Amino acid sequence: MVDIQSRKLVTVWFENTEHSASSLDLILVHDSWYLLLAQSHQACNVTKPLTASSQLFVWENTKQTFKSKGKFMADCVTSGIFLKSTWPVEEYFLSLAQLRAAEYPIFEENYQYSREVIIYLYSKKRGAFEVVELLPVYGVIDQVSFTVHDNVYLALLSEVKESLYIYEYIPLEGFRLYQAITVEGGYSLDVIVLPSDNKLIVVSTKSSIGLHVFTILVKGLVPAL
Repeated sequence: MVDIQSRKLVTVWFENTEHSASSLDLILVHDSWYLLLAQSHQACNVTKPLTASSQLFVWENTKQTFKSKGKFMADCVTSGIFLKSTWPVEEYFLSLAQLRAAEYPIFEENYQYSREVIIYLYSKKRGAFEVVELLPVYGVIDQVSFTVHDNVYLALLSEVKESLYIYEYIPLEGFRLYQAITVEGGYSLDVIVLPSDNKLIVVSTKSSIGLHVFTILVKGLVPAL
């Protein structure tokens, strides 16, 4: 955290883990801060090395520390993010993108691309995130979320399908596929908000093009000129 008096970053909490962390995300849910530590694999597991538990923490103001709130088992999680929908009611989601799984670590041929992105919904009654949906997208290497007006979207970049999938959250229905765009060699996603409030999705690729830039419009994504 930032110490206001010294104007420096100071360590207030740390967590030892045997797993390999792939991403962190933070969100405020009903006056409580939640921290997601997404983890991709565990080298010490010789049976299923790509299966690891991502961890959820909640901040305790009285003790000034994060405490464990739960674990989520998944295969080679490349990204874990929170999403928030404000219409027609506030809802909070957690998305874990899986890349691939392996029963044995010896040969590359044993690796199989994971078939699902796991979506969790926060239950205020139980005070926990629970699985509500599995999105059928193969081998997701990265993901980002964005909003257009009050609508929430989830962008998923598939390594095996070489495609960018845009899912829209429909209240009472779930996440539904909105658009699919072919992107060869994509490995990273980001959303850029311009001073004009226009939004872009940038896809980094291994191809000679380097970057694919798409403008986010109400009716979908189009290549930026």
